[in-house]
Amino acid sequence: MPRSVTRTRRGFSLAELLIVVVVMGVVGGTIIKMIQRQQQFYRGTSDIVDARTQVRHATTVLATDLRSVSAAGTPSSPSGDITFASDTAMTLVVNTGSSIVCEKDGANNRVFYVPPRNLAKHQLTGWLSNPEVGDSVFIYDEGTSRGAEDDTWRGYQIAGMGTSTTKCVGAPYTDPTLDPPASKPRVEVTLASPLSTTTLRGAGVRFGRHVRYSLYQSANDRKWYLGYSEKRNGVWQATQPVSGPYLPYSATGGSGLSFRYYDSTGVQIANSAQPAGISRIDVRTRAVGQDSTTVSNGKRGIYVDSLTTRVSVRNRM
Repeated sequence: MPRSVTRTRRGFSLAELLIVVVVMGVVGGTIIKMIQRQQQFYRGTSDIVDARTQVRHATTVLATDLRSVSAAGTPSSPSGDITFASDTAMTLVVNTGSSIVCEKDGANNRVFYVPPRNLAKHQLTGWLSNPEVGDSVFIYDEGTSRGAEDDTWRGYQIAGMGTSTTKCVGAPYTDPTLDPPASKPRVEVTLASPLSTTTLRGAGVRFGRHVRYSLYQSANDRKWYLGYSEKRNGVWQATQPVSGPYLPYSATGGSGLSFRYYDSTGVQIANSAQPAGISRIDVRTRAVGQDSTTVSNGKRGIYVDSLTTRVSVRNRM
């Protein structure tokens, strides 16, 4: 019988195993390092995009409200819509709706009525937010002369809100058949002071509410944000963050949010306690990133982005 031949299988030597382990360690370490760099890149890019988004969001929100206000004062509202202005905060009256005076109360010169929002043929009343006690209302007053020289918007404060089923019935503002007061009650507005005797039926009405924009520090994370607060029923509500975080407040300049005010000739107003002279407002925001990232020349640091927006306000009420 033929003899069986046993073949010896040759394995890896210790040196070969060490070489493989070293090579795998180098390759694995390189891959992990690449993954970490990719993660840092995407995290840094996301941080930069978020910071840029925050500065643009803030200026968009502020510009929308600032363009709708008037700094020019009237005898009944000397400061106009801007009631307070500092380097990092503003208090102003923003528009919340508009309507017309469809009827005045003959027995009470503090009460007038506006049409409901759901008229059948047209819309004379529109609100972004329903009027509340403590809100402001501006009513167009044509004065005593036939010309426009004494026409003005007079400011009042709302003392009460209600409804009526007996006022503003029929032409020219409502349809007696399609707009029955029983199903479409008229809005009754009570003022804190008497309505001007020269305010006519059909006069324009503008509703507004005091709001405050400011740079504030959150009590939760101690970071700085653009804050927003409303004055409702005579009480300021808690400040809510709109966008951020931003650079902290600095008394010497460089705050995360700053306002600069200019008159109609382009001269900066040093005394912002006179808001009636404001014609232009420069809003500058400086957003700060959350994590360390590559900012320039391969150096790592916290990313900061800034944006300045110029807003021209209306000069007439």
